[in-house]
Amino acid sequence: LAIALGGTAQLTASAAQPTGAAAATSTYGTSAPSIAMVTQSGGLVTAVAPGTAVITVTATSETDPTKRATAQYTWR
Repeated sequence: LAIALGGTAQLTASAAQPTGAAAATSTYGTSAPSIAMVTQSGGLVTAVAPGTAVITVTATSETDPTKRATAQYTWR
């Protein structure tokens, strides 16, 4: 994914839910906020400076917080 400096990109995550399971909550984070900022709950990425950052999204079960899945996107 490449966006211009100061530009934004919207990331969207969804977790497959077994029948009857509670919804999962997605939380976003960045390895380098000086390069790419991301809103924690919305997944809106803003390019702050040239470089590489890893954007991570974690989906956590609302009924059992020990159950989670994580995905990473490398931002360059």
